[in-house]
Amino acid sequence: MSKKKASLLTKILAVPDVHFGLHNIKMVNILLAFCRDFKPDIIVILGDLMEVESLGKFSSPYTKFTLEQEFTLTNWFLDELLYRAPNARIIYLSGNHEYRLYNEAAISPQLKGMLSLERNLGLKKRGIGLIPWQNNKFFKHGKVRFHHGFTTNQYAAREMADAAGGCVVFGHTHRIQSFQAKKCTHRHTGFNIGTLSHLNPEFSKTQKPRGHANGFWFSYVQKSYDFSPYQVRLIGKKFIINEREYSL
Repeated sequence: MSKKKASLLTKILAVPDVHFGLHNIKMVNILLAFCRDFKPDIIVILGDLMEVESLGKFSSPYTKFTLEQEFTLTNWFLDELLYRAPNARIIYLSGNHEYRLYNEAAISPQLKGMLSLERNLGLKKRGIGLIPWQNNKFFKHGKVRFHHGFTTNQYAAREMADAAGGCVVFGHTHRIQSFQAKKCTHRHTGFNIGTLSHLNPEFSKTQKPRGHANGFWFSYVQKSYDFSPYQVRLIGKKFIINEREYSL
């Protein structure tokens, strides 16, 4: 069996829910360190990059960050991604938490510009493509599709694979799960890839465990568009990826 280096078309890094405001800065720094080493060609942000908990009905006693502070943190993160992977194409799939901005702007049209993701995050200037959160809007590269997600039950990976009609990578539930239907091939698989936020924020400490897990996802894509997916999951205090150690 030969061990020759594969001829690659692209390397993809998928960034699941960060929720700046409830983010786990150690996990964020590990992702950035891996991004530097991996040098992805495509970075797909899977939505809920921001928490947006300070707006209207979403505000709570546990809200510690203002919307301005969340935008500041998110801008810092986008700059760090671009610094570590300056040649990467970045796609930002907004999630249900970013959708709170659109809802608030619809209620108060005079705030539309102030709440704009494009404006506050300088997406056009940074060359970052934005795909709004809608059930039928996927980003597709070859044989794999990406989406924030729109279901949170225990069968989320199955439902997302069915909705995508093929392989799909998504976040939303903060869990790590994969599903392949019995009557389908490996080309019809759902990958739910975890979160970079805190697993037990203050408001959930009195609730039952919800199965949340820290992690992210990357893939090598060949010229044929066949791809090799790798789920990174934290169990303990460190990751070892491609023989490199990343510690909390």
